Amino acid sequence: MRGAGAGRGGVRVRAGVALAVVLGVGVGAGPASAQGRRHALLVGVGDYVHDSVNDLQGPPHDVRSLELALRRDWGFDQVTPLVDHEATRAAILGALDNLIRDTRAGDHVFLYFSGHGTSSSAGRDRGKAPSPLARTLDPGTGGLLPADVDPVSPDAGDVLLVGRRDLRPRLARLDRDRDVFVVFDACYSGNTVRQWAPGGRAPAIKHYSWPGTVAPAFGSATRVADDRYPYDNLVYLSASAEHEAAWDTPQYLLEKYPTLDGRPHGALTDALLRALAGAGDTDRNGELTLGELHRYVREKTEQQRQQTPQLLHPPGGNAALDEPVFGVERAAPPPVETPPPPASPLLRVGLGAGAEALRARIAAIDGVSVVTGAFDLYVEAGAPGAFTVRHGSGDLLATARDADAAVGRVEWQVLVHELLGESFPGQDFNAELEVLSVEGRDGRRQAVARTNAELFVGGDYEMRYAADAPAHFLLVTVDVRGAMRLLVPWTERDLDALREGRIPDLLVSRPAGTEFVKLFAFRDRPAGFEAWLPERGADGRPLVRTIESRRELDALLRFVRAQAGGAAETVRKFVTAVR
Repeated sequence: MRGAGAGRGGVRVRAGVALAVVLGVGVGAGPASAQGRRHALLVGVGDYVHDSVNDLQGPPHDVRSLELALRRDWGFDQVTPLVDHEATRAAILGALDNLIRDTRAGDHVFLYFSGHGTSSSAGRDRGKAPSPLARTLDPGTGGLLPADVDPVSPDAGDVLLVGRRDLRPRLARLDRDRDVFVVFDACYSGNTVRQWAPGGRAPAIKHYSWPGTVAPAFGSATRVADDRYPYDNLVYLSASAEHEAAWDTPQYLLEKYPTLDGRPHGALTDALLRALAGAGDTDRNGELTLGELHRYVREKTEQQRQQTPQLLHPPGGNAALDEPVFGVERAAPPPVETPPPPASPLLRVGLGAGAEALRARIAAIDGVSVVTGAFDLYVEAGAPGAFTVRHGSGDLLATARDADAAVGRVEWQVLVHELLGESFPGQDFNAELEVLSVEGRDGRRQAVARTNAELFVGGDYEMRYAADAPAHFLLVTVDVRGAMRLLVPWTERDLDALREGRIPDLLVSRPAGTEFVKLFAFRDRPAGFEAWLPERGADGRPLVRTIESRRELDALLRFVRAQAGGAAETVRKFVTAVR
C-alpha cells in the first residue's frame, strides 16, 4: 500500500498485522423487532502488556469515540468498553459470554475490536518465515491479540483469541436470532503492500495476511464464497479487501489526515464515526442504511488510502443493504450532522526532497497552494533530473522526466482536482460505481465483483454504474497520465433513464499507477445531453471523447452544475499494478 499512514502491524516477532473491524447486520431472519434492546461490546488494545508487541495509538480513542456516539446518538441500552490492559483474553471472552446470556431474540448487538491480529500466513507476504505465533494457527483461521498475549512465549497460542476455537462458536450462538453488527478495522492479507511516507518517516500498517484460498473461520477481509459463508444472519463490512493493508492515523499524521475529533483513529474507524454522525446518510432522508454506510466508508477510506472496505453477507440478494443500521429506522434524536471537511478548492501541493527548486513556479499556478501540512499532491525528486508526483494518499500519479514536465503535471492536476471535487450539497439519492473482473468459468466468461480497488495490467474488467432510481449518467475517467475521457454517454441508448449500465471490455495496460472515475447521475434528462455523445469513426463506431483543455472542462462543469437540483455523484480511486 502506498499511503502515509500508521499501521497496526508491528508485533516485533513479525507476527504483525493489525486488527480492528468488520460490521455485521442480521439479514437472514429479517429486521429485528423495533422493541429490541441495543448492546455493544467495544474492545480496543493499544497498550499491550508485553514489550514483544508494538503499541498502537488509535484503539483507545476508537473505543471512547464510538462509545460516545452509541450512547448519545443511537440510543444504546448497554455499552461495555474494554480498553488496553482491561482487554485480556479472559475479559474479552467473558464479555462475549455475557452478551450471549444477557441478550435475547430481536436484540441488536454491536461487536467491535481494534488492536493487533495475526494468521498462519503472517510474514510470508514480505518474503519472511511465519512468526512463532503465526505457526500456532492452522490455515483457515486467524487470531486476535488480547492485551496479555506474549507472542514469543511458548503458551502464546493458548492466550491468543483464535477465530475457529474461541470466536466462531460464540458468534454462531448470537447469529441464531439476534441482529449482530461486528466491526474489525483490520487487514488480513498484505501481498500487495507498498509503503511510502513523505519525509522518510515510515508508515506503520495494520496488516495480517489471510490465506486467499480457504474460507476463514471468522472476521477475514477475504471475500468468502457464498456456499461457504459461515453465518445465516450476519453481514460484514471489513476494513479492506484481500491483498490489501489497512491503515491507522497516529498523532504525527493528524495534520495530513485530520480525523473527525482530532484524535488518532483507524482510517476505517474515522470514516465509520463520520458516517454515524450523519455524513453517511447520503440521500439525506434521515435514515442510515447499511448500503449507505458501506458506500460512504468505502469512498472515504479508499480516496485517502489504498484500502477498500468490503461488504460480505449471506447469499440471497442484497436486501441487507436497505436495512437500517442498528435497526434504527429514524434515529431519535437524529445523528449530529458532522460531515467530513470539504475538499479544498485549491490544490494543496507538498514539496519533498529535491523539489524546493520548483516552489516559485508551482506557487504561481492559479488554483495551487504550496503547503507543509495536509496535501493533495506531493512532488519530490526522483532519478537524476526527474521528479515523482504522488496523490495525497501516496499513490504514484506520474514520473516527470524534468522540471517542466513536473510543473505541467501539477497544472493539469488543478483541473483534475476540480472535476473530482465537484459535489451536490442537496443530493437526495445515491449513485454507485464498481469494477468487475471478467473471468472464464465453466467454459464461459463471467463478470465477478472485485473485492478491492486494485487492478492488474493485462486484466480484463467491466465497470458497473447504478443509481437508486432511474437516472441519466455521465461518467469521466482520469487515467495514470491525467488524461480525462468521457465514457458515458456512449450511444443514443445512454441518453435514456436507466437504473444501471455497464462498460464492457476494459483492458488495463501500462503504465501502472492511480486512476479515478467520476460518475454523475441526473434524475431528469438534462437539456443538451446529446451534445456529450462521442463522434463516430469511419466504421460507424464511437470514438472515445477526451477533455484536453480548460475550456472543455469548464463546459463540462457548467453542464453538470446546471443539473444540481436533481443530481448525485460519486468518485472512485483505482490503483493499477503489475502482477
